[in-house]
Amino acid sequence: MHSPLEVAAICGLLTLAATQALVLLARRIGFRDRRPPEEVERKPRTEPIPPIGGLAIFIGVLTALPYPESEWFILPLALALLLGAIDDAVGLPWLVKLLGQFMVAVTLDPSYGLLFVIALVAQNAMNTYDNADGAATSLTAMALAGAALMGASHLAPWAVASVLAFLLFNVPRRGRTVPSAYLGDAGSHLLGVMIALEPGAWPFLTLPLLDLARLTVVRLRCGSRPWIGDRRHLAHRLQARGASPWGVLGLLSAIAVPPLPLALWVDPLYAAVLGAGLTAVLYCVALFLTPATDAAGKPLGADPQ
Repeated sequence: MHSPLEVAAICGLLTLAATQALVLLARRIGFRDRRPPEEVERKPRTEPIPPIGGLAIFIGVLTALPYPESEWFILPLALALLLGAIDDAVGLPWLVKLLGQFMVAVTLDPSYGLLFVIALVAQNAMNTYDNADGAATSLTAMALAGAALMGASHLAPWAVASVLAFLLFNVPRRGRTVPSAYLGDAGSHLLGVMIALEPGAWPFLTLPLLDLARLTVVRLRCGSRPWIGDRRHLAHRLQARGASPWGVLGLLSAIAVPPLPLALWVDPLYAAVLGAGLTAVLYCVALFLTPATDAAGKPLGADPQ
């Protein structure tokens, strides 16, 4: 039996290898992010990017199977991956997608208790938060690391290693202006379930949930459907302020990170409450300091997406 750190190293290496192989395969068969005409403005790209992050991370996490306490979470992770993969491939109506998320949550908590609610919320929150390069991936890595520091953990440290390994492909690198791979809906749903599995990771949902709640209100007030994407996210406001992809990622990470260092110094409950509170304050400050308009003075997300 390998030690947890050895398993983490294997997970990370497998995810690195799987990501590279899947990127090459996806390019060969033409599998790339779906971008209907209305999303070109919201997700401007100079080249197609394969959404294979979910499968790559899942392959790495499967290394934890020899640990008996880890076996029970494989089914919900696999179902979340499958649901998102179908959405990536063909696109699902929002109601069908919600029903799928409901079924994933039931596998985690058949009694429809708190874990069920968190799983349902986390899938949607992470799916929405995946709107900037590396944002959802880095948040999940912080969340799982925080869970490990706060106490018992089902997934860390091997899941942290897999997520960090994929992060190398999910941000621009080596002179590129775009990432090599996307999470896709498969990846964002998978990460949502991974966070739901770890109570110590829940405080890190503060930033995605705040952004989701604000966008829901704004979209409804503007007459838009809440589940239709636009460029009103905090990440887009930071971009409008002139932040680079790495700058956006760094600022978002700084807003989300407070629960992580607090977990080293104070009781887990206090760390969760104080960390979430600090994230909320930083989020409000970031909104205050960033414009809701683009460089031309046009309101962000003004056109339906």
